[in-house]
Amino acid sequence: MKEKVSVIIPCYNVELYIDRCLNSVVNQTIGLDKLEIICVNDASTDGTWEKLCSWEKKYSENIILINCTENGAQGRARNIALSHASGTYIIFLDSDDWVEVDTYERMYQAMERYDCDIVKCGWITDTDQGDIWKTKKKRFGEDYLLNFDSVQERRKFLTTGLMGHMCVDKMYRASIIFDHQLTFPEQCKYEDIYWGILSYFYVDRVYFMEENMYHYFKNSVSTVMTRNAAYHMDMLAVVIDLWEECERRGLLEYYYTEMELNFLIYY
Repeated sequence: MKEKVSVIIPCYNVELYIDRCLNSVVNQTIGLDKLEIICVNDASTDGTWEKLCSWEKKYSENIILINCTENGAQGRARNIALSHASGTYIIFLDSDDWVEVDTYERMYQAMERYDCDIVKCGWITDTDQGDIWKTKKKRFGEDYLLNFDSVQERRKFLTTGLMGHMCVDKMYRASIIFDHQLTFPEQCKYEDIYWGILSYFYVDRVYFMEENMYHYFKNSVSTVMTRNAAYHMDMLAVVIDLWEECERRGLLEYYYTEMELNFLIYY
């Protein structure tokens, strides 16, 4: 394997969690020499940057650090990291989450074997209250491949919700991202809704790994867990931006009804 996998990790005030996250990456069975780990410190106010520097010192050949002096939220951090990524494949990982030790190797193998644009794995919610991985079912069926060889097939796909909108449970072919100039909206929450749905217009082959391999940390003070906060209104703005971008790209000409459904679901 000559191709590298770029792992993009936006970091903001994760001093307590970044070690767990990076440990899960550097110990991947795919081999550290196959990984390009790009960490963007999004103007953290705790000891996150110092932690990142210690990791970079230990793995200087594999870890790229970018320090932002102004917070731009996850969307901007990911966009900045994408501008530095050189891998054939791209993975996004949140800095308070972690992955199973063979996740990237198995995703890469599926990418190569089935000539995919995206490989998606299952994910499980984890907390500090115990190892949920040991008590919950890990596999929910057989893996399968979807091939979108017509507008009609893509229309069906856009209405199923099979892929969800998360970006962290997927490996992407980098050329899909760069050829179609896919970026995240910045200075807002829920940026992955925009990214996720827009990317599905440009993929032709998607492989589903029906096993939970991504650990989504349920932090009581995280974005999605804080109720009645003003930033939840960002979802409305993001969905409007997505609609306008699809219109600008001419996608509504073929997928108006499907996008109308997605707009209603998220808005």
